[in-house]
Amino acid sequence: MQLHQKIKKAYTLLRSVSRHGHNLISLLDSVRHSSAEDAFIDDGEQKISYPALYTQALQTAHILYHQYHIKGRQRVLLACPNGIPFLTMLFALSALGCDIVLAGAALTETTLKDRLAGQAYDAVLLTGTYTSSLPVRAIDLAEVINNIPATTPRYAAAGQTSHLTVLSSGSQGLPRPYTRATRAWRYYRPFRDIYTQLQLQQYRSTYIAVPFSHGYGLAAVLLSIFLEKRIYCHPAYGSGQLYDASERESIDCWIVVPSMIPALYRHKEQLLQGTQAIISGGDQLECTWAKQILYDTDVQLYNLYGTSQTGICAIATTEMLRHNPGTLGKPIKGLRYTFVHCPEQEGKELWVKCTWSAGEAGREFIGTGDIISVDEAGYWLYKGRKDQMQVIGGLNVYPEMIAQQIRKFSAVQTVHVFIQKDAVLRSHIHASITVHPGFDHDLFKQYLADVLPEYSIHTHITD
Repeated sequence: MQLHQKIKKAYTLLRSVSRHGHNLISLLDSVRHSSAEDAFIDDGEQKISYPALYTQALQTAHILYHQYHIKGRQRVLLACPNGIPFLTMLFALSALGCDIVLAGAALTETTLKDRLAGQAYDAVLLTGTYTSSLPVRAIDLAEVINNIPATTPRYAAAGQTSHLTVLSSGSQGLPRPYTRATRAWRYYRPFRDIYTQLQLQQYRSTYIAVPFSHGYGLAAVLLSIFLEKRIYCHPAYGSGQLYDASERESIDCWIVVPSMIPALYRHKEQLLQGTQAIISGGDQLECTWAKQILYDTDVQLYNLYGTSQTGICAIATTEMLRHNPGTLGKPIKGLRYTFVHCPEQEGKELWVKCTWSAGEAGREFIGTGDIISVDEAGYWLYKGRKDQMQVIGGLNVYPEMIAQQIRKFSAVQTVHVFIQKDAVLRSHIHASITVHPGFDHDLFKQYLADVLPEYSIHTHITD
């Protein structure tokens, strides 16, 4: 991006902030004059330009305010898969000045009630069916968005400030919410480093295969919108959707979790044709697949390291990964960090402080729970965890927590939960279970779907 383009973009964003306040609708307002051919969102089911998304979001905000009585400062839980409905509702709630809480889309009634327990929400917005037994008002997104009359006026968003919370199992133990302000200046330093080191100006189209409700996926889609990219995504995250997108357009940049890289590599003739870069994050990048991508293709590979609470802390560029395929990279500018001795792991835990962390940004050092060493080139190397948490496909997984839930099923006698890699080095959750007589396998499968819907668990059951 040339200097005059940077100045123009900064001026446009500042003008949008003066009109709409410090919230996400200002971001969308700043790019709403993009041409429909150059910048759009395609979720595999529909396609929308940025100007049309801006209009739809403000019309949705008008309906939420006047028909559903959703107002500024109300706390609203949004549970929706990737796609245009998610973004429409995200920007609409931001325009209203709501405090938005993002949750994963795969919520059963039991899980949703657990998320709502002890929390004060004014409404829950979700897709598909919902139950009237929820302790808070539930609104079907499709019912709102799919029935917007063309004559619906835009909500006049002016000066509202919203907050955004991502529900995460975190880097420090039990599930907890991480709240971030939507003030752009807090994210200038990481944005500058990401933009420069990942050469984002080169890519016209991106496919985001990470949930938007995840901190990494949310940052990816908002940054792509700000840079006026052609964005491809899909409510599902299987490899079939990757093929469909590659048939519609050659994807310049794939934004994925590491477990998706084997599929990209195995079908590189189709999926990576014309691709310039793969950006990986949210999980540990296996050395084997880093080597395969770098030595068997012309694609640039990048890896982002961070936690839900701290945001992005380090970047591994292509050259760094060529030098050391196992590195997390080097810390980004503006990050302060220290290492604290961890006797139980015979290593040092990484603690960081930065202005873009959640909560009281930059006020105190935050322990990541990760054991990190530094090699002679200054590269960070991942050595393990101080606790039992493991990251699988971008999800923080605690095997003992899963085992405790399984033990609550009355016919289960003993259970051992562990993580195992498959032939292509993807991690999976395995549960070895012994059961009492009369064990009903179908009832047990339904129980797992009710209490642990976000996890795919391979079970080995013996009587």
